[in-house]
Amino acid sequence: MIGSRKVTSGCLLVLSVVVVLLLLLLLPSPASSAAVGKSNFYICIKNCAQCKIMYTSSFNGGRCARFCEELGGRRFPDCGRRHNLVHLFLERQE
Repeated sequence: MIGSRKVTSGCLLVLSVVVVLLLLLLLPSPASSAAVGKSNFYICIKNCAQCKIMYTSSFNGGRCARFCEELGGRRFPDCGRRHNLVHLFLERQE
């Protein structure tokens, strides 16, 4: 039972990372975008992906991506400073 739980959480982690990476690939690159808002959105999504890698399964990458979309990249998480928005996307460990 514990083994299947590890496999399930591992699959969810891989799936989350793949979704974030696909979002990164589908977004226009900041170099081709003249609008500052689009480049800030790109930075926000990229930071979400970096936080997901750093905090693994305890970080909710989907919630972070929705946050970026709703605010248009006006604010974004900084993984190096845990008190800076990152706490909004961390989930409690059982």
